[in-house]
Amino acid sequence: MTLESKPLAAICGRYDGEGRWVDETGETKPYKVDLRIEPIEGGRVRKWFRHDFVEEGLVTEQAVILEPRAGGVLGVSMDGAPVTGRGYFTGEVLHYELDVPNNRVEVSLVFSQTGVVSVTGSAQKNGLGRFIWWTEQLTFSGS
Repeated sequence: MTLESKPLAAICGRYDGEGRWVDETGETKPYKVDLRIEPIEGGRVRKWFRHDFVEEGLVTEQAVILEPRAGGVLGVSMDGAPVTGRGYFTGEVLHYELDVPNNRVEVSLVFSQTGVVSVTGSAQKNGLGRFIWWTEQLTFSGS
């Protein structure tokens, strides 16, 4: 078996869909997702997303910068913040982990040949201090 790194440019584009979160108390709610992955200088990409938590009346936006390193390994930082992490990209799977102030976040995206992206992730705590995980189903909607 050979492990090969592939360029992040292959996943650039816009993706839309829905997600659902659940926390350690069992509370769960749906949300809408807008994801954009775009190339920036130096072979890096910016992964920006917007979550519209309709039931909660809350919208959040965030961006991370993914920087290719040797062997498919990625350096990860938050756009505009001194936060760093690591991850990897196989061509089908993008995974990263970030230590943010008072929290730890991990995210995996699985890209299919049909333009569907399955996302799972978790954070040590949400706004209420509870462990939380989520899943999203997104569809490629254009460049």
